[in-house]
Amino acid sequence: MAAPKSGKAARSARHKDALAKERFSSVKTSAIAGDVDAMFSLASYYEFGVGARRSRKKAFEWYRKAARKGNRSARYTLGVCYSEGVGVPRDDRIAYRWFARAAREGDPDGMCAQALALRHGRGVHKNHSRAYALLREAEARGSADAAFSIGVCLSRGEGVAANKSLALRWFKKAAAKGDTDAMHNVALFLRKGIGGRADPVGATYWRRRITDIKRIPKTGEKLP
Repeated sequence: MAAPKSGKAARSARHKDALAKERFSSVKTSAIAGDVDAMFSLASYYEFGVGARRSRKKAFEWYRKAARKGNRSARYTLGVCYSEGVGVPRDDRIAYRWFARAAREGDPDGMCAQALALRHGRGVHKNHSRAYALLREAEARGSADAAFSIGVCLSRGEGVAANKSLALRWFKKAAAKGDTDAMHNVALFLRKGIGGRADPVGATYWRRRITDIKRIPKTGEKLP
């Protein structure tokens, strides 16, 4: 049984809850009045239960309103909703259309999501060369996730000639940004001497980094 909160902790929790509800109310008023950014914020409040009871259905409805009003982040997020079935039945084809819309408007997350769909044929026919081009553009625009996927494409020869040495460079770039999947692959490449000389010491370093972060790699993509 959890120990009861101290008086100070309880007061702090009540204060945070009251503040969250106040912000939610303010954002909701602005959203209803037509503020597009407020619509997106309100959707996230509903999605994560901040200041209001969690409701994925309401979150989806407000993401959709914001997306239709031109909010680029909402268009990407609406794609995620359709892709994962958040507040709406899952539909990969509709998800792909929203990812593509966000990507056309320069959203790097949309580009990565569209590229992933093209790589795996989710809601669209596979097109590895187009996927690789999108990943390079997303990375150039600052996407932290794109570098890892670029490394996977180079390792497998998806949409680009296979090049293990270049793949290792991209995995290192992603690992330096804290991507634990990339750290896992760097350690694997260094341990087995893939893309360069074997480096047991370097491999151990990256495995320890993963342990320190205490997080399991998120995609688990296996490499040849």
